[in-house]
Amino acid sequence: MKAGSITYPLLTVFFVFNALILKGQGFAEERWHKGAAVLTNGDTLRGALKYSIKDAALRLKTSNTVQTYSPKKVIFFVFFDTYYRYNRQFYSIPYAVRPSSNYKVPSFFELIRKGSPLTLLSRQTTFMQRMGQLGGAYRRVEQDVFYLLDNKGRITRIKASRRGVYKAFSNYEKAIKNYIKTNQLQHSSRIDLIKIVDYYNSLSKRNDR
Repeated sequence: MKAGSITYPLLTVFFVFNALILKGQGFAEERWHKGAAVLTNGDTLRGALKYSIKDAALRLKTSNTVQTYSPKKVIFFVFFDTYYRYNRQFYSIPYAVRPSSNYKVPSFFELIRKGSPLTLLSRQTTFMQRMGQLGGAYRRVEQDVFYLLDNKGRITRIKASRRGVYKAFSNYEKAIKNYIKTNQLQHSSRIDLIKIVDYYNSLSKRNDR
């Protein structure tokens, strides 16, 4: 993957997990972040930025001016997340929203783990969850949607289940299953999923020799 672009066709397999994250200081999309964006016209802009996956928009504040950019105008943007205390990178990648359609539009994805043949990406969604089993108030929670991408251009949607994870890595399903069991990994954990992807990539490279 070159800086500012993803230059190979991509396989997209995504996972919607049950793990919910409640933000005590507001969601990342609701805060301004110090960062930079590289546009398709070659410009690099620095300042405070705010993004929205749902609205497919990036707002960038430079001096006293706020400009809004769609994924069509952006190659990638980066910022330091003050809540999680790490740098985050988002790329604009052509994506077919409907699995049955071949029509793709540029969409923002967060880069979680760069690899070959698979790269792990994520998008986040929010929804309302009831607090308590007997009813009462609702709270807004954030949920990760993960994607696996390879260099063959295939797109596969899977369910958020252990069986679905095995199917996503079907080339080495038995090895992946043993790896998850031996290391007591959870398919709903971002960190554990990174380990699984890394292990899959190591198996692929080993067999390509």
